Amino acid sequence: MATLAVALLVLGGVLLFLAHLFRRRAGLPEGHLVYEDVGLRRTLAEPLYDPALGLTGRPDYLLEHRGRLIPVEVKSGHTPLAPYENHRWQALAYCLLVEQVTGRPAPYALIRYPNATYRVEFTPAARSALLDLLAEMRRAELNARFDRSHEQPARCRGCGFREICDQRLE
Repeated sequence: MATLAVALLVLGGVLLFLAHLFRRRAGLPEGHLVYEDVGLRRTLAEPLYDPALGLTGRPDYLLEHRGRLIPVEVKSGHTPLAPYENHRWQALAYCLLVEQVTGRPAPYALIRYPNATYRVEFTPAARSALLDLLAEMRRAELNARFDRSHEQPARCRGCGFREICDQRLE
């Protein structure tokens, strides 16, 4: 009986170590995982939503770290030397949504690429710039025509609006 208890204790320690190792390799900070929107595990019933801004979103993960929620967005493909600008805006939007929904700002967000994790600080300046960008987007929505902004066939093929776009490349 004592041998079984020791074996279970060792097995538990090994599993905890492996979980810690996988979390570090994924680039996630220590903290309690409160939401996951990847795979089959979708623990958030509704997306984060702010009706005043007309903004909605679901980060891949929400971690609780030191009493604060941290949005984590996971990206596949090439790992850039710095986060892509559109990914940075997306991460900031998740921070804003966390603030609007919970009443407490997310201090930062994480963008996880295959070979690097970048931290995007949600500073007052970043918040203000995001609100300015959202206002500019709302003004652009009043324009009836949105011209595509690229010449990349692969990007066009992967676009979610491809079937209804009259400017698709192929």
